[in-house]
Amino acid sequence: YNVATSLSLQDLMQDALIIAKNSGFDVFNALDLMENKTFLETLKFGVGDGNLQYYLYNWR
Repeated sequence: YNVATSLSLQDLMQDALIIAKNSGFDVFNALDLMENKTFLETLKFGVGDGNLQYYLYNWR
């Protein structure tokens, strides 16, 4: 849920992706709920099969 009016949801998520990349994260997951479809395709999220496996990608 996003209530910011000074920044679009797509810009907010793009910033979150950049921060995750700069922090060394390998996986960024998002569900296609609520308004997420407005940025999923534009930011090149891939469609999953719904079966999320919790590997230790980002564990430190």
